[in-house]
Amino acid sequence: MAETARRSARKGKKPESFYEDARLELGNSSDSSSDDSSSSDDSSSSSSRSGPNTTALTVPSFPPPPPSSVAVGSGLGLASGVGASGVGVGSGSSPLVSASASVGLPPGPSLLASLLSPHSSLRSVALDVVRHHNASPNAAECSLVNLLFLAVGGGAQGSAQGSAQGSGQGACLLDPRTTNLSDVTDGEWAEILTDVVADMQESNPAEVLLSAVPPGKRTKVQARFGEAYGKFWAEVAGAALEEGLGARHAEKEKGKGNEFGKAGRGGGGTASRLDVERVRDLIVRITEIVGVGQPDIRFASCLASFSMSHVLLSKCTSLSSILSSTLRSLSACGGPTTSRGSALSLQASSLRRTIADMEEAVTTCAFSAVFMHRYRDSNPAIRALCLEHLGGWMAERPGIFLEDKYLKYFAWMLHDGSAEVRRAALGGLRKPFEAVDAGGGEGAAGGIDVEKMKNVCVKFLPHLADLTVDVDGGVQLGAMRLLLSLLREGFLDEFEDEGKWDLINFRSLDDNATEEMRKVSLEFVIEQLEAFDVAEDEGEGEGEDGDEGRREGGGAGAKGGAFSKGGKVSQKDDERVKVAQIDALASWAAHALTGGNNSDCSDSGSFDPSAGPGPGGGQIRVHTVHHLVHSLRLIPQFAHLAVSFPALVRALTDDVSAVDAGGGTALGVGDAAKQRVLVRVLMSAVKLEVGRVSGGGEFLEGTKAKVNAGGGAGHANANGNGNGGKGPRATSPEAHSAMSIALLSALPSLLSKFSSDNVLLRQLAQLPRYLLPSVFSLPNRKKDFLALCKELAMLYVRTSDEKVLNMVALSMKHLCEGGHSRTNEAKLAVRGVVDGLKEKVMDLASRTIATGVGGGGGGGTVVTPAAKKSKKGSSSSPVPVPVPPPEAGSARAVTVDSEYAFGLALQQLRVLGKRMDLPNLLGGGSDTLVFVKAAMEAAGRRVGTAPEQENELVLNESLNVVCEVMEVALESLAWMLVKVYDSEEPEKKLNCKKEVAEEDFTLCADDASADDSDASNEDHEDNESATILISIRDGIVALSKNIFSLVKTDEGSVNDDEEEEESPLNLFISDTQEVSMKIVSDLRSLLHKSLSDASSQTLRSLALTDDGQLAGAMMRYVKDQDRDLKMLKEEGGGEEEEELFVMNCLAPQARAVLGNFKAVNRREAGNVLSHFTGTSANASELVKVATLFCKKKDSVKLLEVHMASLRQGYEAYLSSSVGELAGSKFTDDELGNFSQREKSHKESFSSLVKLSARLAKSLGVAEIKDKNMKESMGGFVKEAVRYAFSVAKKDGNKKEEDQEAFGRRVNFLALLKIYVGFVKKDKAKKEEILGEFESCEKAFREHLFYDEDKHGEHLKVGKDFLSNLGAKKRAAPAPAAVVSDGEGEGEGGGATPDSDEDEFEKNISNSKRGAGAGAGAGAAGRRGLDSVMEMDGEDDATTRTGSSSSAGATQSSKESTGKVLAAPKRRKYGSR
Repeated sequence: MAETARRSARKGKKPESFYEDARLELGNSSDSSSDDSSSSDDSSSSSSRSGPNTTALTVPSFPPPPPSSVAVGSGLGLASGVGASGVGVGSGSSPLVSASASVGLPPGPSLLASLLSPHSSLRSVALDVVRHHNASPNAAECSLVNLLFLAVGGGAQGSAQGSAQGSGQGACLLDPRTTNLSDVTDGEWAEILTDVVADMQESNPAEVLLSAVPPGKRTKVQARFGEAYGKFWAEVAGAALEEGLGARHAEKEKGKGNEFGKAGRGGGGTASRLDVERVRDLIVRITEIVGVGQPDIRFASCLASFSMSHVLLSKCTSLSSILSSTLRSLSACGGPTTSRGSALSLQASSLRRTIADMEEAVTTCAFSAVFMHRYRDSNPAIRALCLEHLGGWMAERPGIFLEDKYLKYFAWMLHDGSAEVRRAALGGLRKPFEAVDAGGGEGAAGGIDVEKMKNVCVKFLPHLADLTVDVDGGVQLGAMRLLLSLLREGFLDEFEDEGKWDLINFRSLDDNATEEMRKVSLEFVIEQLEAFDVAEDEGEGEGEDGDEGRREGGGAGAKGGAFSKGGKVSQKDDERVKVAQIDALASWAAHALTGGNNSDCSDSGSFDPSAGPGPGGGQIRVHTVHHLVHSLRLIPQFAHLAVSFPALVRALTDDVSAVDAGGGTALGVGDAAKQRVLVRVLMSAVKLEVGRVSGGGEFLEGTKAKVNAGGGAGHANANGNGNGGKGPRATSPEAHSAMSIALLSALPSLLSKFSSDNVLLRQLAQLPRYLLPSVFSLPNRKKDFLALCKELAMLYVRTSDEKVLNMVALSMKHLCEGGHSRTNEAKLAVRGVVDGLKEKVMDLASRTIATGVGGGGGGGTVVTPAAKKSKKGSSSSPVPVPVPPPEAGSARAVTVDSEYAFGLALQQLRVLGKRMDLPNLLGGGSDTLVFVKAAMEAAGRRVGTAPEQENELVLNESLNVVCEVMEVALESLAWMLVKVYDSEEPEKKLNCKKEVAEEDFTLCADDASADDSDASNEDHEDNESATILISIRDGIVALSKNIFSLVKTDEGSVNDDEEEEESPLNLFISDTQEVSMKIVSDLRSLLHKSLSDASSQTLRSLALTDDGQLAGAMMRYVKDQDRDLKMLKEEGGGEEEEELFVMNCLAPQARAVLGNFKAVNRREAGNVLSHFTGTSANASELVKVATLFCKKKDSVKLLEVHMASLRQGYEAYLSSSVGELAGSKFTDDELGNFSQREKSHKESFSSLVKLSARLAKSLGVAEIKDKNMKESMGGFVKEAVRYAFSVAKKDGNKKEEDQEAFGRRVNFLALLKIYVGFVKKDKAKKEEILGEFESCEKAFREHLFYDEDKHGEHLKVGKDFLSNLGAKKRAAPAPAAVVSDGEGEGEGGGATPDSDEDEFEKNISNSKRGAGAGAGAGAAGRRGLDSVMEMDGEDDATTRTGSSSSAGATQSSKESTGKVLAAPKRRKYGSR
C-alpha cells in the first residue's frame, strides 16, 4: 500500500531540506537575501506546529542538493532545466512536460521551485501545468495538491528521503503511480492528510511559505509568496479555460480562430472554446481538502478555490460585454431571421450558456462548498479570507452577489471577535462604493446599484457607529469610511439617533484617533454643513475643477476657488464663500465642545470634547481644534481654507453668532466657545503654515532664522502637508510673507478687541513670533508695526495673567531681535514699559506698613524705610518705629490695592526679565542696584512685620511681593553674572616670532601705556560690577535668612466644610520659605564654592563660601516638610504632596549639593541620599541620578556622604526609641499608643536597612569598578565599626559619656551587610577590618559601663557582621582601644578645640599607597575622605580609636592603643 510505504519512509534518516531544486535557482539571489534578512523578526506559524519560531523564512539558505537530485526522471529532475533557462520561458516545449510526462510523474517540488524562481513567469508555469493535465490529469492534479502541501510545510522532511529511495517523492507527497485521486476514499484521504500534518509538525515553522496567520503577522516572504500563490491558481484557471482539452477540440472543429473578437485572457477564444468543466474539476479537487483540521491546509485550499473562482467571474464580465455587443449587432441586422442574425443568435445563446455555467460553478463549487462552511471557521485568517473574496465577487458580478442574502454575511461578521475579520467585513461592504467611484458609473462597474445595500446597511447603522470607537484602529477607519460613503448616498437621511451622530462626528476632535481617522471624520462632518453644499452646487458640471455631487468632496475645487456658471468668480465672492465655510466649521466645533446634542455617549467609550479638565469637566478642550485644521490641510478639496488668512481673520472679526444644531443662534457659552475656536483655528493654521514653509520649528528657535524656498519640503511631507497630493503645495517664502502681511495689519485690532479675554490672548499674543521679520521693514507696514508694538506694550501693562505675560514678552523679544530696520522702535516700546514699572515699584516700595487691622486705618506699629543712605548707596536695615496710625485713605500707607499693584509690577518685571536683559532695561549697574535694594528692603520690612500683621488681605498680597522681589533680584544677578563670565574668558594669544627694530620700541612703549590705561579702566569696571553683584548676593542671603527664621504658629481656622485651614501667617511662612528654598538653591549653584579657586579676582570674590547657615536652614525646611508628608501618608493621603515635595524641597537641595560637591556639606548631601527609599518613585529616581553624578565627580567623597546619611538615619532611629510606660495601670489608649510607637520604631529600622542596601547597590553590583572607591572601602567599614562601638555624650555636656546610651550603637553593624561584601575578597582589607573589630570589641567589653547581662545581647550583631565579612575571630585578640566620644586633650593625636572638621571621617579612606610604602599619616598617596562639617549644633558623637587608616593598620594597632581622638568643634550659628 502507498500509505504503508509513506509511513515506513519516515523511519529513515531525516532529510536536510526539500528545496534542493529551488536552491540551484535562488542560491545567489540578492533580492531574496535582502528580503529575508529584513523580515527575520516577523516570522509566525500556526498553533498546530511545534518547534521554534524565532527566525523568518530564508529561502536562499538551502543546503546543497545531493547528486541524485539533478538526474532526469528522479522526480526532482527538473533542476537542470530550471537552473538553465527557467521554466517554460523562451522555449516552445516545456521541460516540465517533456521530463515529467514521459515517466508519468508530476513536477513535484520543482513546481514550487518554479514559483520561487525570479526568472519564472506564472503564466508560463500555469500553461505547463494545464498541458500536463491534458496529457495526464491525475498526475497534474497530484502535482497541484503536492504544491499545496509543500507551501504549508508538508513534505519538507520527506522529499529528500524519496529521492534517496528512488521514489522521487517525499514520504507524504502524492505519487501518481500509486495514487489515483478519483478513486481515493475518505479513509485514504484521512491517512494522507494525517501524514502531511505529521510532516508539517516536524518542519521548521520559520521556513513555511504559507500560513493561516493575520497579514500583520506574516513575514515579508510569506506575504509575497501568498500573493504569488493566489495569482498562480488564477493563472491555472485562466489557462485551463483557454488551453483545456475542451477548448482545443472546439478550435479543431471550427478550424478557425476567434470570429467575434477577443474574449479574455490569451488574446483569443470565443465562449465555445472555454473549458469550464476543466476549471470546475480543479476547484472540486481542491475542495476535497477544504475541511481538513489543520488550519494552514484549509487556508491554502480556500485561497486556491477562491482565486480560480475569480477568474470565472472575470471571464463572465468579459463575456457579458461581448454578449451586449452581440445583441446590439443582432438588433441592428434585423433579428435572427437573416443569415447573419441567425449566426449572431447562436453566438448569443452560446455566450449565455457559458456565462451561466461559469456562474453556476462559482455559486455551487466555491460559495456553497467552500464559503458556506468556512466563513465561520475557527481560524480568523480563514474567516477574513472568505469575506474578502465574497466582496470581490460582489464587485465583479453585482447582479448575482449584490443581494441581501449575500450581504447579510458581512453584517453578521461585524460582530466577530477578531479585528481582522471585522476589517474584512467592513472592506467587503465598501467594495461596491469603491467600484462605483473607480468605474465612474454603473455601466463601467458592471451595473452596480448601491441602493441594494440600503436595507442591510440601515439595519446595522447603530453598530457601524459603535465600530468607530472599536479597539482596533483599522476597524475604526473602515467603519468611518463606510459611514462616509453611506452619508454621501443618502442612506443616513432618516437616521435620528443624536448620540450616534455625535459619536461619529466627535472622532474628528479625538486626541487618541489616528491622523487618517480624524481626516475621514472631518469629511463626514463637512458633508453635513450647508455652507459646503452651496459651494458644491456652484461647482457641479462646470469647469475642470468642479466635482459632481457630494461623492467627489464638493466645495471649492482643488485649487481653492469658488465656482460660478462661467467658471469665474470675483475675489470678493470667493472670500465670502471661504468665510462662510470657516464660520460654519467653527460653529459646529463650538457646538461639539460645549456639549453637542447633550447626548451621553460615555457608555460606548466615545470621545467627549466637552468633558475638559477641571472639576466636573468645566473647561472645554479647545486645543482639539488643532486637529480640525491639520485634517483640513489633508483634504485636497478644502486645504485652501487652512491657508486663507484674510478669510480666517475676517471670520474672527465679524460678529457672527454661533449656530446650534437646530439652526438657531447659540448665545452665551456657545458664542464664546466659537470665538475661542476661531482664534485656535487661526493659531493652528499659522503654526502649520510656518512649519511647512520654514522647514519645521527652527523659525521659533531664533528670530533671525533664514527661510528658504526648499527648506520646508521634508517637514511638510512628514506632516502630511507636502507635495504628495495632500494639503496645500509647498511654494516659497512668498507664502510666509503674505501671511505675515495679513496678520500684521489685523493683529492690533484683534488684540484690542479681545483684551479682556485671557484665554484668547494666550493664543493671539503668540502670533507676532510667527511673522517674517523682513515684513516689518517694508515702508508701507511702518504704521502697522508701530500699532502692534503699542498694543503689545499696553497689553503687557494691563494684564496679570502669567501665560499672557509670557507670550507677550516673547513676542516683544521677537520684535526687538528680528534683524529688521525697526528694532529701535520695538526696543523703545519695551523701555517705556520697564520705565513705567520701575517708577511704580520705587513709589510703592517707599510706603509705610501698618500692622493694625484695616491696613492704614488702625493703630499699631508702622515700619518705614530708612531715609539715610551710606556713600556706597546702601541703606540701613528697616527699624520698627512706633508712630501714630496714618490717616484713613493716606496715599503713603500700604493698602490691599497698593500691595496688589506692587506685586503685579514685580511680576511683570520678573516675566520680562526671563526673556530680556533686565539690568540693562533698568538702566545699568548702579541704577539696577538702587532698584533691587529698594525692592529687597521693602520685602524685608514685610517679612519682619508679618507676625504682627493683623490684616489678612494685606498679608496675602505681601506674600506675592516678597516672592516676586526675590525672583527679580536673582534674575538681575544672573544677567549681570553672565556678563562677568563673558568678560573673564581668556584671550587668545598669538606666539609670533619676529625681529623688532629699535624704532619699534617707541611704538611698543606707547601701546603698553595705552594697554595699562585700558586695563585700569577694565579693573575699575570689574570692581564696580563685583561690588554690585556682592551687594545683591548679600541682600538675597540676608532676606532668605530672615524668611527661614520665621516659625509657624499653631493657629488655624475651620472652613465651611469643617476642614482645618492654615492661618494667613502660616501660609505666608510656607510660601515664602518654599520660594526661598528655590532661590537659595539657584544662588548656591550660580555662585558655587569652586569659584573661590578661579583665576579671576572678581569671580573669587563672588563665590558663596560661607553658606553654612543657608545649608542648615534648607536641611531643616526639608525635614519639616518630610515630617508633614509622612503624617499625611499615615492619614491615607499625600499623593499630590509627594510630587510637590520632590519638586519644591528635594530637587532644590539636590541641585545645591551637586553644584558644590567639590566642597560639599556631607550632612546636607546625606540628607538628600536618605530619600533614596521611602518617599516616592520620583524621589528615588532623582537621588539615583544625583548619586551617579557624585560617583563620577568624586567617588571617595560619595562614600563619606553615605556614612553621613547612614549615621543621621541611625541617630534619628535611636532618638525615636520608645521607653517604658510609667505606672502600674494603663488604659487601652495608652497601651495602643505604646504599641503603635513600638511598631513605628521597628519599621524605621527596617527602612534604614532598605536605605543601606539601596545605597550600597548604587555603588556597584557584586564588585566596585571605581579604583579609588575600592581602595577606600576598607576605611569606610572600619570607621563604621568604630562608630558602632562608640559611646554618645550627654546632652549639654560634650565631655561626659551617656551611660544610658552605652551599647545602643552596636546595631549599626547590621547596616553594613552589603558594604562588607565589597571587601570580603580582599584578604588584606579583611584582616585590617577584623583587627579593628576585635580591638573595638575588647575596648567595649573593658569599658566602665559594660555589663555582660545587659550588653552581651548587643554583641550578637557582631557575629553576624563577621559572618557577612567571611572572617573568624583570631585566637590572640588585638590590644584594646579606648572607646570614647569625649574631646581629647594633650598630644594624643586628638583634634584641638578649635578644629572645624570631624576627624573621624578622615579615617574612612584606606588611602592607596605605593609599593613598599609604610604605614603612617605622612605617607604619600591619594587624599583621604574629607570630614563632615557640622553646622547645625546637633550632637554628632563619634567613635574614637587610635588606629590610623593605612595599609599597615594591623601592624600599628599596638602603637595606637590608648590614644583617643577628640570630638570636633562644630560651626554654629544663631538659632531661629
